[in-house]
Amino acid sequence: MNISKLISLVVFILFTSIAIGQNVNYFFIDNIYQRSYFNPALNDEGKFSISTGLGVDFITNGPSINDFIINGPADNLILSPANAISAMNDVNDIYAYSSVNTFDASIKLPFCRLSFGHAWKANGWMSYTKDLANFITFGNGPFVGETLNLAPQIDYINYNEVYLGLQKSFGPLSIGVRAKRLNGVEAIKTENSKIDLTTSDDIYQLTLDTDFEMVASNAFSYTDIDDFEFNIQNFSFDNFLSNNGGWAFDLGVSLSVGERLELSLSVLDIGSINWDVDPKRYSSHGTQSFDGIDIANYINTDDEIVVLDSIESLLDITESSSEFSTTLPTQIYLGARFKISDMWTVGAILQSIGNGDRRSNVFGLNVTASVYKWLSAGVLYSAKTGNVANIGISAALKLGPLTGFLSTDNILKVGDFDGTNSNLRAGLSLRI
Repeated sequence: MNISKLISLVVFILFTSIAIGQNVNYFFIDNIYQRSYFNPALNDEGKFSISTGLGVDFITNGPSINDFIINGPADNLILSPANAISAMNDVNDIYAYSSVNTFDASIKLPFCRLSFGHAWKANGWMSYTKDLANFITFGNGPFVGETLNLAPQIDYINYNEVYLGLQKSFGPLSIGVRAKRLNGVEAIKTENSKIDLTTSDDIYQLTLDTDFEMVASNAFSYTDIDDFEFNIQNFSFDNFLSNNGGWAFDLGVSLSVGERLELSLSVLDIGSINWDVDPKRYSSHGTQSFDGIDIANYINTDDEIVVLDSIESLLDITESSSEFSTTLPTQIYLGARFKISDMWTVGAILQSIGNGDRRSNVFGLNVTASVYKWLSAGVLYSAKTGNVANIGISAALKLGPLTGFLSTDNILKVGDFDGTNSNLRAGLSLRI
């Protein structure tokens, strides 16, 4: 049996599930267009602006990436699910997110403010069980008389976004809206996720009970249990302004109370994508049994398991071509900033992202100091789903009309594979 195919599932879980729960610290940086990412009503300064930037986020309530990696005998790194099992929950979630904002532009017109831009985004959610890791590592032998839950859950999309926004101020009140044309690059989503494997303690008979539906576009190919592949891309303009189309909308309001207090409320990514390029549906339904086999006898050998055809027939995975749609994870933001003095500003933000019962929440408190006219720095405390104690920092450097910034919500874990919560946002903003 080709164990690398099973291990590839773990690799996919670790490195290509892309996220919910985004960096919130740069909400508190003055005079950057990127604040309008949180709320289109905050696009209310300057006659003209142009900006660019990128951001990445990773959150998990299970093992860190480093938990899956061990040093091999030749001092090389080896992927080892067994090493991480002790750190796993019964069910482990991964949230992540990446965004490349190629350009954003904003122009003040006599009657309103117009904005437009492009971004490539990938986000999603994945859940995997400790049972799955145990089965991949040890086979079914140690679990005679037990039922293992082997089904992962996936909701992953990768897409391009082109938007047009309008912002209008009515005295202290600002209202903003963005319409976004979406074109999907790739997607994988489980609609039903049940694969239960029971090993009988009588005659070691295996029973597989499945109710599994997975849809994919451009991201997954399956021939049989020993021949499947994840085809995950990075930044791509595939299907740009053509197929895999959809729409989304952002709505926001902000209110200035005097010259010191700003209040902000927004709802973002209200929309979906219809996937019509190479749409595939993989299904398995029913309960079937066959005489048992201990996969652990083969897990560390090159020997072929001779019952692969039997396993394949039990799974009975059927492939069909069927268009499908995915809903973007809706984002809700409630924020406030209060200017104590010319130097000090404090603020708070509440973020909620997701759909249904899969939501990631963040509450943050910020203090920002304008150290010089050209330099500001901030500190953020945030409590996130699965991690209640995070310290973030931000810094912004202003050179004339140009502002560059760097921001993270968890400075202790930036770039650390031993962490379960890491993010970074960087950008440039030119305003005149």
